[in-house]
Amino acid sequence: MTRKSPSRAVIAALAPLAIAMAVLAAAPSALAQFEQQQTKLPPTPTSSDKPPALIQYGVLVVLTGGVVALSIMKSKREVRN
Repeated sequence: MTRKSPSRAVIAALAPLAIAMAVLAAAPSALAQFEQQQTKLPPTPTSSDKPPALIQYGVLVVLTGGVVALSIMKSKREVRN
């Protein structure tokens, strides 16, 4: 019994199926990699990027004092009768 090689038409017809099977075979490993990347937590910062509260309150007092001083200051325009 001699074996015939498959015709080009059969090979061409089965090529998309072979590609689909290869993609499906690789899908579980790709999904596992994706899940592994999703479970990683971002690094926690070691130092705080926010300035201390005392500095924030100091800036608040200085700005509020400036606004109050400007609003209380006498206007240089005087009314002349």
